[in-house]
Amino acid sequence: MVQSFIIEKRPYYNQNKIAGTICHGRKIPSRLLSEHFFKNPATPSFLTNHPPNNLFTTKELNVLFFAMKLFTNQEIALRLGTYCCVVEQIIQQIYRKIDIYSRKQLRDYGIAEGFDNYFPPYLLKGLL
Repeated sequence: MVQSFIIEKRPYYNQNKIAGTICHGRKIPSRLLSEHFFKNPATPSFLTNHPPNNLFTTKELNVLFFAMKLFTNQEIALRLGTYCCVVEQIIQQIYRKIDIYSRKQLRDYGIAEGFDNYFPPYLLKGLL
C-alpha cells in the first residue's frame, strides 16, 4: 500500500546563512486520498498545491481541479457551494484564456501543463 505524506520544508540558519533543511512529514488523512487525486491510484505520484502557472485565478483553479477529475458542472457547483451557472461562466473564462472549446481539450491541456497533480490549498485547511 502506498502511503502519502505532507512534507513541510524549512531552511535551517546558522549565523544568518542557510546551513541545511529541516523537514517534517505527516500522513495525509485517508479521507483526502481518493481516486479523484490520482491519475492512477496504484501508481505513486506527487501532489502540489502550487499551480504549474499563474494564468488562472483562485476560483478558476478550484473549478479546474474538479473539471480535471471529470466532475460535471453540477457536481463542481455542489462541492464549491455555488451555482451551476457560475461554474459554467468560470469554465468559459478558462476556455477563453487558453483558447480551447471542450472538456476534452481542457483535460488534455491540464495533463500537458501538470494540473493533474495540482490540488487547491483550501482542501488542506485544518490539517496543517
